[in-house]
Amino acid sequence: MYKKFFAELGIPFVTETENSRANKHCERTEVPNAEWLEDYLVNIPSSVRTCTR
Repeated sequence: MYKKFFAELGIPFVTETENSRANKHCERTEVPNAEWLEDYLVNIPSSVRTCTR
């Protein structure tokens, strides 16, 4: 799907070989760290709400 889309735009589509090392050494952490981060994140809305009085 993406390969055809890029071809229509004239953009070369680069694929990695199956034995690629691109994602083999990615950052990982234990679940308690993720849970701690979840507790301290602030949910910021993507749009500004205006108050009507």
